[in-house]
Amino acid sequence: MKRFGPAREGEVVYQVREAVDGALWVGTNRGLTILRPGKPELRRPDILGAIFQDRPLTLWLGTLGHGLLLDREGRETAFLAPIALPDNSVSAILEDVEKNIWVGTDDGLVRMTSPSVGLLNARNGLEDDNVSSVYHDHHGII
Repeated sequence: MKRFGPAREGEVVYQVREAVDGALWVGTNRGLTILRPGKPELRRPDILGAIFQDRPLTLWLGTLGHGLLLDREGRETAFLAPIALPDNSVSAILEDVEKNIWVGTDDGLVRMTSPSVGLLNARNGLEDDNVSSVYHDHHGII
């Protein structure tokens, strides 16, 4: 094992994802660090609950308290409560076989499908509003 980058006292790594461009997206208890080959380190305060890449250079970043961020080729779009999400804490992201993006939040599961957004929560089928993971089986059933 070899250390990558400087040691930061008290920092805990939750997630690491490699993007198509070779960048490493590192989610920690202190925020997000983006490491790109040949470029300076970029740090953001967003603490991530989920990182998902649906197609080349398109990353979905689920933050804990700051909504869902879509990073497409360096351009960022934010999806926030109450307009696009039921809650700004995102802990799960999944793409199903039909290319729908599903987002698990503290207040339900959202299908991010154009032109409409669908919400599942305890009022319409889920056991609990807090969705911490999303999975589909080999048949594509969520």
